[in-house]
Amino acid sequence: MSTPTLAYGLDSRPPRLVIFGSAVQHIGLGSIILVFPVLVADAAGVSEQTTQHMVVLSCFTLGIATLLQCLRLGPVGSGFLIPAVFTAAYLPASLAAAQMGGLGAVFGMTIFAGLVEIVLSRFCDRFRAFFPPELAGFVVLYIGLVLGLLGFRLAVGATADGHPETHTDAAVHAGALITLLVTAGLNVWGKGRVRMFCALIGLAAGYVVFRLTAPLEPQAYYHLGQVPQRVFFWQIEWPLAMPSFEPTLALGFVVGAVAAMLRASGDIITSQKMNDPAWTQPEPTSIHRGVLADGIGTVVAGIVGTLGVNTYSGSVGLANATGVAARVVGVATGVLWIVLTFLPNTSVVIVAIPKPILGAALFFVSTFIVANGLQIIAQRPLDNRKIIVIGTSLFLGLSRDVFDEIWLHAPAIAQAFTQSSLVIAVLSALVLTALFRIGVSRRLVATIEHGPDATRAATQFLGTVAQSWSTRHDVVYRATSAISAALRHVTRDMRPGDRMQLIATFDDIDLKLKLRYHGTPLRADGLSELGGLCDRCRHRTSATFSEVILRFRH
Repeated sequence: MSTPTLAYGLDSRPPRLVIFGSAVQHIGLGSIILVFPVLVADAAGVSEQTTQHMVVLSCFTLGIATLLQCLRLGPVGSGFLIPAVFTAAYLPASLAAAQMGGLGAVFGMTIFAGLVEIVLSRFCDRFRAFFPPELAGFVVLYIGLVLGLLGFRLAVGATADGHPETHTDAAVHAGALITLLVTAGLNVWGKGRVRMFCALIGLAAGYVVFRLTAPLEPQAYYHLGQVPQRVFFWQIEWPLAMPSFEPTLALGFVVGAVAAMLRASGDIITSQKMNDPAWTQPEPTSIHRGVLADGIGTVVAGIVGTLGVNTYSGSVGLANATGVAARVVGVATGVLWIVLTFLPNTSVVIVAIPKPILGAALFFVSTFIVANGLQIIAQRPLDNRKIIVIGTSLFLGLSRDVFDEIWLHAPAIAQAFTQSSLVIAVLSALVLTALFRIGVSRRLVATIEHGPDATRAATQFLGTVAQSWSTRHDVVYRATSAISAALRHVTRDMRPGDRMQLIATFDDIDLKLKLRYHGTPLRADGLSELGGLCDRCRHRTSATFSEVILRFRH
């Protein structure tokens, strides 16, 4: 699969029109997720006015969380164009908290979930074996499927159970069809700014057709169900409720935090790949910073008075589709969210896009999210363990939506894990990944004689390692270069026919090579050269042998 060439990369400075238009596209695409706070407020039984206030505060929260993610403030922020939205990972637990303890319980548990993700951000690399890149790619893939199906359902006017809505009319969805056709057409055949603004142009074209064909008043199709009244930011009585902690709900929010961490990791890896044509493996620093920003954003959400936030795969897909991935667009998106908070017509502006139109745009960008997830998964060789993890988790997650009656009859203790197909998919992937770590470490040994064929024998051995363990070609190439240099240094004082032992071990995370020999220790110049060829290098000696140990991150 080929990634579209970026017109504006991460550090570029697009024209102001491009920045503003792209920011508007990201906000329009993310506005559908504002339905989550409305659903939770409804479950808590609060007044319509409180719900309106919560929507305004939600816009403010999204602005702050987006800035935290897109900027680099000390150790916080990935620095990529990844706006924040509310996430389905927290929705089931938030609905349960709203019913049990009202908005106070929602806000308190959201703060708790954010703290959990902050803690997890410090251990991403240490527990990398349990959170491999293909797992993050799977989460991106699954979220793309979920968003695509949601977009399709909104575009055709179906309810959550698949039945048509009461006001559905065939002419109404002409707007959704026009949105999809115009957006896709401009993205494929358009050039320059036309391609960059394909989603915005598609939304506008679809909205015009929608207004001409809709048999009902437009507000019947708004994704919040009604047109809100004007609410001024300074009229909001804050806090909406005092945060409270409910221990019985902690497990559901911990699961949500893990899912949010994996989604953020997947979105950041996708952004790394999109901005680096030579990308081969995840860069951990930006992942740490991004997950930390995601957790802090969720803590801010709980304090301000709304739901937990997460990076938005839809925006990553939009950046990929339009070729505009400049960080400054993310900053503009965050600032624009905050500006909208202080406008009296904020709620009206946010919900002005009808459900069928927004669903078509969401369906379009989901195709790029699915492609990004597949690319991350396929970047690493898949053995039987990984295939089982991905396939089983995918089917279990989809079964929640296809055979929901079966999952609804799950034992009460399991209900916290079965309310969301995303949670089911992520949990099953985590459990299977941990289970299949048993016996994952593999070991091969070769004996090499010092002589003109020593390097060739080592290269052949590493070729066998690559074929047996599905090791990445770039890792094998680096290992071959390093072991050739090591042989050159350690054989300086050897006699022809002296034997060495080359031991290779692989645990899906690190390829470790040990060159064991009888001879003088490796000198400083040799150690320095090897250190530049591998991720970690050390030398040790004993009374019976010397050993060069090389590690390569897979």
